[in-house]
Amino acid sequence: LLERTAEYPELDAAHQPPAPRPFYDPEMVRYALKLSGAMAVMLVIALFTQSAEMTAALWTVLIAGLPTHGATVRKMTLRFSGSLLGGVIALAMLMVVTPNFDTVVTYMAVCFLVLLGCAWTAQSSSRLAYAGSQMGTAFVLIFAGLSPSDRVTEPLWRIWAVILGTIVTTVVFVLVWPAYAGDAMLPRLRKLLR
Repeated sequence: LLERTAEYPELDAAHQPPAPRPFYDPEMVRYALKLSGAMAVMLVIALFTQSAEMTAALWTVLIAGLPTHGATVRKMTLRFSGSLLGGVIALAMLMVVTPNFDTVVTYMAVCFLVLLGCAWTAQSSSRLAYAGSQMGTAFVLIFAGLSPSDRVTEPLWRIWAVILGTIVTTVVFVLVWPAYAGDAMLPRLRKLLR
């Protein structure tokens, strides 16, 4: 309707019909190549470290790598800050609670209070929602896992995995091959109008 109004349709008999749509979207192919490249780099690094806790890095690349530059930077910033804060809280609880208490009620109280704060942060603002939920997720993965742990090495590997996954995603999605939403908007709008 923006190119020609309904009252004056184009009557040119020589007008060619539009070409058939390709079965793939070039923007999505580009995004899939970037994501698979970042996952491959992270997999090589994770295999090199020989630590099972590095699977968090692969999940970080998968979750934080988004199709556009701005969305990727925003989500990575929130994920990094939430994971770091949740990791610091979990490590503090590992150092304070685990050596001094051995009842289930204590662990339940600690989990309840920390997760209450994380939920409050997640519900407080749309700008902080993802960071709050990531803070709670990091706390649960580090503090509890499958059972309360008094060893600090696995939680530290998990925190390092999230940080390393964020770094690899930043390098691939923001520095090596950025994709800006404004560049893809006009071609997609033209396709939509046709």
